Amino acid sequence: VLLGLHSPALDLLWFIAVAIVACVFVVEHTIVKPTDLSRVNLAFFTLNGIVALCLGILGIAEVILF
Repeated sequence: VLLGLHSPALDLLWFIAVAIVACVFVVEHTIVKPTDLSRVNLAFFTLNGIVALCLGILGIAEVILF
């Protein structure tokens, strides 16, 4: 969020990406329970991959397109 506030190149798409990432983090923390670690691979690898792609693609699109 702070990067978007301080960078003149980042605007609406960046904050949409940050909101999506916040939602993915909530999902990530709710699917893994302290007593059931069977979904750690999904939470760690898959959802963090989604986070990286979302921030990367929307951040680059924001800078290039707008």
